[in-house]
Amino acid sequence: MFSFIRNEKPKFDWMYLGIFLIVVLVQGFVGLIVYATGGTTFVYPYFMFFPVIVGGFIFGPYVGLLFGLIGGLILGPAMPLLVQNHVPQAPQNWLIRIGFLSTAGGLVGTLRNFLIENFRKREEYLTIDPFTKLPNRNSFISLLEDELREKSSYSVMLVEIKNQDDIVAAFGFDFFSQLIQFLDPELRQVLKLDKPIFSIRLNLIGFGLYKNHDWYARQLIEFFKKPLIIQGIPIFCDVALGISDYPSDAATPMELVQKGLLALDEAKKKNKPFQILSSREARLLPVIQLVSQIDEAIRNGELDFDYQPILSSKDLSPNSIEALVRWTHHEYGLISPSEYIDYLESTNLVNELTYWSIELNTQRIKELAEFGIPLQMAINISPTNLMQEDFVRRVDGIIKNSQVDPSLITFEITERGLVTSYDEALLSLSQLHDLGIKISIDDFGAGNTSIDSFSKTKIDTLKIDQTFTKNIILDETNRKIVLGLINLAASVGIETIAEGVETLPIYQELKSLNVDYVQGYYFFKPMDLTKATAWLKTYKGTQELQ
Repeated sequence: MFSFIRNEKPKFDWMYLGIFLIVVLVQGFVGLIVYATGGTTFVYPYFMFFPVIVGGFIFGPYVGLLFGLIGGLILGPAMPLLVQNHVPQAPQNWLIRIGFLSTAGGLVGTLRNFLIENFRKREEYLTIDPFTKLPNRNSFISLLEDELREKSSYSVMLVEIKNQDDIVAAFGFDFFSQLIQFLDPELRQVLKLDKPIFSIRLNLIGFGLYKNHDWYARQLIEFFKKPLIIQGIPIFCDVALGISDYPSDAATPMELVQKGLLALDEAKKKNKPFQILSSREARLLPVIQLVSQIDEAIRNGELDFDYQPILSSKDLSPNSIEALVRWTHHEYGLISPSEYIDYLESTNLVNELTYWSIELNTQRIKELAEFGIPLQMAINISPTNLMQEDFVRRVDGIIKNSQVDPSLITFEITERGLVTSYDEALLSLSQLHDLGIKISIDDFGAGNTSIDSFSKTKIDTLKIDQTFTKNIILDETNRKIVLGLINLAASVGIETIAEGVETLPIYQELKSLNVDYVQGYYFFKPMDLTKATAWLKTYKGTQELQ
């Protein structure tokens, strides 16, 4: 009966015909009441407003006017003013009554249409994306709720257009919205979908599957290999896909979408066209939630460090050790730094982690020195740290409180981390060097910084990125790059460390190129402090490996 709430124009079917006749019958019944109670001179004609208002609200303003006219005529010239005395009504009486009743029916019908339009707009706002005009995330969740109730297994596929910014910059938001609208019929045809494509956000669409999602993924990859023609313009879309499954990955619609986003993020990190969430990844917390637990993890002792030796390339004697953070999560076990470090470094939370790391490791440097092992330790810091106005002052305070020799401390920062705010970062590094701390640039060669720029700053060592060292035997170009880096660094008084040394031939080749130090799994894997201390007491360099 109340389907009129969702429709601008009600369907005039048998149900509505029945309602119409009932309203007319009620009006006739009101007329009988008025006649039986003595005529229109009494209060009972006002009862006629009830069926007129109800009819106007159900059928709208035009039918409301009609009900007003019918009601007015029923109470019109044939209805006496006083039945007992047979006194007729004056024409102006029943004409004005018709006017009031018709106005009431029309106004209520107009109000009804206004409410319907506002309800429709509200429903559209909640369920339709205003830019793409496609069903939005709320609609997608509603669909998933229905599907999960009916099906024992189901999958969600999310598709992100990674080069959205480039397309929008070149052609504008309206053009990109048209592109998304274009995808709806095209993908439904290619993938043989019986449900619409859903617009999760401007550059992210999604849909549900209950068949082999591998086939759908490959169809999508093939589809996006060709440019899309929008307004006669060929547009290439660089996409990534994320897939999650019910019930293996998630138990609720919201969780299913969340895990699909996690798979999508993994696909982008690995530069893969698509990623199906593995059972392990399904258990992982989103990175933002992981990072939010850093402070708690420090307090609860979940975070600690392993230490990997850095050896002289000539005799493999220990030159220093690098502190590598280790997180043993209370629920998920060991979590690799690669899963959270990049995001952590984009937040201010990394500052607290760095200060804690410096305090803990300077104390351990002091303890090693007291054991008769005065060895340098490399501690990783973040570009975000260098942007803090009080970073150098706080580091100086930590060193003074620990009473450790600052020459035993090396701060490592990645070359890529120096690209942003380069001048400010180098200034902070120089101030740290003035405190007696050694400075090392990690992953050198992976960024775009020149050695000449470092020669103007107090840099002690460069760590050659392992992407070069791992292929040094098979790739002559890599070998020449490594040799060039070593020679250039030596020419400005900077020592070099080759990381990622995993085989004897790689070590021998690097040694022949005169790299100063080597580090990698061929020599030693990272070890906890107890094992590292025991190793440092007994290790004898080259003789030990032989």
